Amino acid sequence: VWSAFMDGVQDNYSDLDRVLNGVDEAFENSPYLKK
Repeated sequence: VWSAFMDGVQDNYSDLDRVLNGVDEAFENSPYLKK
C-alpha cells in the first residue's frame, strides 16, 4: 500500500513538473510578458 501511495505521489509531482514547464514555455513565448 505504501509503495503504491508513493508511486501516486511521484506521478503527481511529475504531472506538476510538466504543468510548470508548460507555464514557463507559455510565459517565454508570450510577447506581452517579456521583461
